[in-house]
This record gives sequence, C-alpha cells and structure tokens, in this order.
Amino acid sequence: MNSVVGIDLGMGSIKVVALSQNQENCFLDLIGEAKTPRLEWYKPGGKKAMEEVAKALKSLLKELKVDNRQVVASLPESEVVSRQVSLPPLKENEITDALKFEAETFVPYPLDQVSIDYEIMETDDAGRLTVFAIAARNDLIEAYVKLFKMVGLEMMALESPAVSVRRLISQMGVSAESVMMFDIGEKFSDIISFKKGNIFYGIREMELEGKIKNAIMPVFSSMAEEIRRAMALYTESFNKAVDLIMLSGGGAKMPGLAEELTRVLGVEVQVIAPFLKIDVSRVVAPIDLNLDAYRFSLATGLALRGLV
Repeated sequence: MNSVVGIDLGMGSIKVVALSQNQENCFLDLIGEAKTPRLEWYKPGGKKAMEEVAKALKSLLKELKVDNRQVVASLPESEVVSRQVSLPPLKENEITDALKFEAETFVPYPLDQVSIDYEIMETDDAGRLTVFAIAARNDLIEAYVKLFKMVGLEMMALESPAVSVRRLISQMGVSAESVMMFDIGEKFSDIISFKKGNIFYGIREMELEGKIKNAIMPVFSSMAEEIRRAMALYTESFNKAVDLIMLSGGGAKMPGLAEELTRVLGVEVQVIAPFLKIDVSRVVAPIDLNLDAYRFSLATGLALRGLV
C-alpha cells in the first residue's frame, strides 16, 4: 500500500501526515511536525524565509523517512478567494468557462493572474449545480511549486483548506446535518460552514496576531460573536439551526474553551478528532495522539485526497 502524504504549511509550523488504506481500513503511517519562521514566505521578497521553510520541511521528511515524493498541500486560506456558485446544467468541460465569467464578480484580481478550481457540491433534480469555486493568484501557486521542487517533492494537488476539512468530516462519518468548523490558528482563525457535508459558507476570517494563545478572555467575546454571526447567516439561508460546532487548530484545546462556547452559543461544541476512523496502531508517533491529534486535522484531510 502506497502512502499519501498531506502537508500543512502553517504559520510557524509544518505538519505532515501520511495515510494508506486497504479494502477495510485507513491507516496512519507517519505523523510529524517541525517549527518554521512565522513569516509569509510565499510573498514577494520571501526568498530567505522560503529557504528556511524548505530546510525545515526537508529535515522533517528525512526524520520521518518519507519515501513517497508525491504530496497534497493546501494554500493559506487568507490568500484564497472562494465562493459558492449556482450554475445551470453543464458538462464538466463547460464548468470552468462558466466559472471564469462568474469570477469577475468576486475575484479582486485580473483573471489572467489567477487560477480557478472548483468542487461540485450538489446537483439538483433539474441538473442545476452548486459549485464551490476557489481562485488563487498564479504567483502564489508558483511559490508553492518552487518550494516543493527545492525539497524534491511533486504536488499531486494544491487545494483550499475548506475542501480538505470537508473531506475529513465526511471520512469521520459526522452525522450532524449542519456543521460549523472553527479553526483557531496562530495568526488567523477561520469559520467554515457545512450543510449535509457540502461547503455552504467558505471562510469568515478573524485576524488574531498571536493573541489567541496569550490572552483568551480579551478575544473570547469577539470569537463568540463571529461564530454567532456565521450561525445567523446559516439559519437565514436554510431556515435551520447549526447542529454542531467543531474546533480545530492549535488553539482548539485551550482550557474551558469548548465548554464556554457551548454555554454561550447554546450549541454542542467539540474538539475535532481527525483519527476517529483511522487505525493508528502501527505508527510510533512523536506526539501524544490522545492530546494533540486535533492539530493535524488539515494535514489529515489533505492526505485523504488520494484515498477517498
């Protein structure tokens, strides 16, 4: 069984997860993390930072003995433009052209400077499509390609974190119809809403500038308010309340956070368990999977791309 490697290049750390599967089970083969400079290496002028990130990634892959050079990675959500788009019945080769026309309404860059990808969320009885469209600047994509070439890796895919999280929630078998994911990162926190497993609401982003680890109470009220607004938008759109909120990212296990959000919002809030339906018995992990698995949610969703 060949492993599929998911790489989460976060702000301040790299997380790597390798998964494989047979007809019955999905297995965790490798997992690891390395610290990196808290710099936006993918932006113009980031050559030195890129070299440092490449060095850290190469060292981590060597430490983990990763032999598969094909990987799946994600773009930073703060640099991606995404939108749910409704389209008439179209053949697959017609969707991209239709999205280029739609993109003029929501992409803030010249269209010849961006690449557009999509996932079909739903097809109704009349054949109309609900599509989650993602646009990213070409120079951003080129920076990622350059980084991975420096490390000797080949990208199978480069995608939006929202798509990866959707894949993970589906693989976990979450039964709630209306799920909201609140990812608490080092610098940014993002909210993604899902209806019946499909991405409804791309990203509502909060810039935290590292405050989240140092002073939870000063920002807790703004966190709760942003989630409440996203919940209200969901309810307004579907006439249905959110059933479950899942926390991920480095700040998800701050003491009392899930309990306090449950109390304030009146909705069940739980920390995501990415390996809920993944066999972890054959890996010697350098982390405590009982305590730290939630931080590897994005990397796990990325690795699942090659399996599900």
